[in-house]
Amino acid sequence: MTTRSASTSRLIRAGAALLLLLATLAACGADPTATPVPQPTPTPEPEPTATPKPAASDGMAPGGWRTDVAVGSNHGARAFDSSIALPDGSTATLESAAGGRAVLLYFFATW
Repeated sequence: MTTRSASTSRLIRAGAALLLLLATLAACGADPTATPVPQPTPTPEPEPTATPKPAASDGMAPGGWRTDVAVGSNHGARAFDSSIALPDGSTATLESAAGGRAVLLYFFATW
């Protein structure tokens, strides 16, 4: 190795050591300012309210079923209150299965 290539090699090693030293010092710098941890704000508990039951005079049955909607198979019509025999021998109706809520019947077939 010539003196010129040896001095270049030493210069490269010194530069690499200096970069490593600077990177280490930068990583060990002062602690960043402490940021406070945000605390959740307490939310007030809602007051319990009584759910009003629909009166039978406004087109609603006591179970929540609308009585003023025509029964049929057209869009927006009320479904027929059909019944089905269950495996245990009892019967169930559409009205009892719905429990006063809206029901979506989805029939699917691939032929």
